[in-house]
Amino acid sequence: MRVGIITYHSTRNCGAVLQSYALSKVVSDLGCECEIIDYKCENIEKAYEIKKIYELRSIKEFIKWVLLVHTQKKSQKKFDKFKKENLKLSQIYNKDNIADANKDFDAFITGSDQVWNFNLNGVDENYILKFASDDKIKLSYAASLGYKTIPQNYAPIFKDNLKRFNDISVREVEGINCLKELGYNSNLVLDPTLLLKKEDYLKFVDANNKGEYIFVYTVASTPNIYKKALELSKKTGYPVIWAHMSYMNKKGVKNVKNPSCIEFLTLLNNAKYVLTSSFHGMALSIVLNKEFFYDLSVKPNNHNSRLTTLASTLSLTEREIKENKELNISEKIDYKKVETLLNEKRRESIDFLTKGLGK
Repeated sequence: MRVGIITYHSTRNCGAVLQSYALSKVVSDLGCECEIIDYKCENIEKAYEIKKIYELRSIKEFIKWVLLVHTQKKSQKKFDKFKKENLKLSQIYNKDNIADANKDFDAFITGSDQVWNFNLNGVDENYILKFASDDKIKLSYAASLGYKTIPQNYAPIFKDNLKRFNDISVREVEGINCLKELGYNSNLVLDPTLLLKKEDYLKFVDANNKGEYIFVYTVASTPNIYKKALELSKKTGYPVIWAHMSYMNKKGVKNVKNPSCIEFLTLLNNAKYVLTSSFHGMALSIVLNKEFFYDLSVKPNNHNSRLTTLASTLSLTEREIKENKELNISEKIDYKKVETLLNEKRRESIDFLTKGLGK
């Protein structure tokens, strides 16, 4: 069986690329011929494109461009290299020719990541498999909506397209509730990055890059996580390495801008402690058995359900960073207990794919 996955793989975001890699590996391990559909969504492409100098419209944009353009170009090359070496991509598709994919695949999977957040992709219905013909198997795997309630103007789009699906799974409890309001039952499954084992990621880690440090990984920074990182550094004596996508440097820490997947996994794996506001920062901390803490104070907080669902599923809610509470580093994570819970959810999640693909 030939399976095509449509997701957000074409970005400079470690989580997006690694979840693409993980899902395609799992589907391939089930005995399918799997490719990631190299689909170019205009909104997603624009969000990560490096602007030309003549496109800048303000002094602030120019300053930001000067500070970021070199690291972005360098980062893009590293992401392109990782994708070329580790992602099996189809031919390139866009809105005009995506229907041609029906000639090459027997089944389509949409997910993971926020493929059903139409605010991100510009209401691109191809992520809800509108292009797929009726005779094809259609599944969602760990699709994320990014809403607490589906906006009224999007509800008809979901209703019209989901009725054609063979089975539906989502990543967050809120997603289950949203779809239930539309009359659809769905399954709660793990993000693809959690389906792989520690050894699957260690092959990407630079074993020579060792040290004692606190690793902070944020997509959107908060004063809370910055304060806690400096407090923990003072308490332990460990320096802080901060990986982020901002053009502004953080004071008192080593800044790593736009880290590649290899850099991210290496810094994460070799850290003594991890502080993160990123879902995939949290997910991969768990797979790599790190002592981590997660922050929910990011604004807007519509992404927090990702972290709270995962923390609740694996009994890790005590690792949340609280503004007026010191980080408790004396209480270690019981990874034996976590692995038991995680393996149970892994079986359920892989069973969803196995049954959906008829394997």
